[in-house]
Amino acid sequence: QSRSFVQRDSGGKSNLVGLICSALVLITLLFLTGLFEQLPLAVLSGIVIVAGLGLFDIRDFRTLWGVRRSEFWLGVTTVAAVLVLGMLGGIAFAIGLSLIVALARLVRPHTAELGLVEGTDTYRDLDRHANAHRIPGLLIYRVDDELFFANTTFFASDVKHRLVTADPPDHALLIDAEGISDIDTTATQQLGELFDELDAAGIEGLWARVRQPVLDMLDRSGLLGRIGEDHIFLEVDDAVSHYVADHAGTGHDSTGQDGGEQDGRGQDGNRSRSPQTKGAHQMDADSATADEARSRLAAERELAEGRLRTLEHERDQDGAIDSTGGDPGADTTIAATNLGAIEDAHKEIEEIDLALRRVDDGTYGIDEVTGEPIDPARLAAEPTARMNVDTRPPLV
Repeated sequence: QSRSFVQRDSGGKSNLVGLICSALVLITLLFLTGLFEQLPLAVLSGIVIVAGLGLFDIRDFRTLWGVRRSEFWLGVTTVAAVLVLGMLGGIAFAIGLSLIVALARLVRPHTAELGLVEGTDTYRDLDRHANAHRIPGLLIYRVDDELFFANTTFFASDVKHRLVTADPPDHALLIDAEGISDIDTTATQQLGELFDELDAAGIEGLWARVRQPVLDMLDRSGLLGRIGEDHIFLEVDDAVSHYVADHAGTGHDSTGQDGGEQDGRGQDGNRSRSPQTKGAHQMDADSATADEARSRLAAERELAEGRLRTLEHERDQDGAIDSTGGDPGADTTIAATNLGAIEDAHKEIEEIDLALRRVDDGTYGIDEVTGEPIDPARLAAEPTARMNVDTRPPLV
């Protein structure tokens, strides 16, 4: 052990250093033992201590403290173990402790609830981004690890805890699966049980950014049919737009127009695709309020504003490219398409503003003819639709 310290302190890095040291030790044993016979042990100990202190760099520990404190304490524990148990015993203890820490991280992977960052169509961790806000009624959940037997229980418990404690209640769960690199059979069984509980609570399930190996595993296990391919999206923003379009202006109840209770499943036994769900707290139509309608329309408006800013940014980039040259015909086509999309986005925002005003003045409600909520776009496009508005308090 002392030879290793001296080699390291002397700057030796290659295997050749070990061969040279071995040769010197052999020469010393054969021809030079008389010169070292009378040296006190304290001198040899001093050589080892000086070499060992050279390996102990305080700056490295300061770096660990600033980067990740768990690794700092792991390093301190390793030093203590080496002093108490010796080199080999201390290293063995440190390896075992590192495995325990790694297993703990696998059992409790990092998870996050995502929200929409203001002025964009990007979704980030709500705990880390103050300018992000959640979509009312929708839990956007991300887990940053593969799902396997060691962490599936934590995953299911964390999802259910977030759904139960949500205020206002969540009516749908969107899993951002970008961080899920793999899934094993135990995880598929746990997901099946979670789907059963979501069905019982009337909570709709959506998935986004699912990797192909995970999709293959879901397909082989039969879960893909339960989720529904129409509930799997390329991007989180696409899934949120789907949710907002399906749930805008609805009461999120599970009752039909005739008052009959739906069982949450279709005739094929799959999960119901109806947007009218009860949610985590078993909400019904009687608890729907104008405040909910207002919050959902506000969420729609935020999404529309994000799309508008993106389109305007693309328009500005196209203008910059056009000023530097290029195909004039292609630039004109792109510009015309972009301007049309910008105009549509402005109209969408105007329609949502109109719907918000009708919520405030009590003219945004239920169509007396069909019994269905009147869509904001229809209210703006069909003047006759405004005559078919129930005078009861507006429902979501």
